[in-house]
Amino acid sequence: MKKLMGFIKRKDLWRPIAHKSFIRVMIILVVSFAWERFVDTGVRGIGFAFQTLGLVLAALGWFSYLKMDGILLDIGKLFNKGKKKKDHEKKDMGDRLQDDVDAFQDLDTEEKGYTSLMACEIVGILAVIIGCLVLSGYEKSGELPRR
Repeated sequence: MKKLMGFIKRKDLWRPIAHKSFIRVMIILVVSFAWERFVDTGVRGIGFAFQTLGLVLAALGWFSYLKMDGILLDIGKLFNKGKKKKDHEKKDMGDRLQDDVDAFQDLDTEEKGYTSLMACEIVGILAVIIGCLVLSGYEKSGELPRR
């Protein structure tokens, strides 16, 4: 817990947390609207989707916390059993131009885990709160939106 409090005081980690949180908010919005449109079709409302996805993000935050604690769940090994990426011996500037830019490459493993943990928990809590507010609005009106 003292490590987490030490990370909170560092102002250089706020930008990566905000960046990851914004990306996760956009993903939550797209998935919840698609869920309400194609899966739920007005039975429970969009508040249920926000609550469910918020709980999923809270669980992903817990996995980030486990990763910071030293417990690694390498799911990628299960899917890439025999495939190994070969490094090319000859590298020039043309090869570097085609590489993806990693915005978080200067962060170490603990800092990456912390930013992921905080982004998941912030967005997860906000999604659950929004879901509760939307569902309480439906309860006050007495009906769910119909199409």
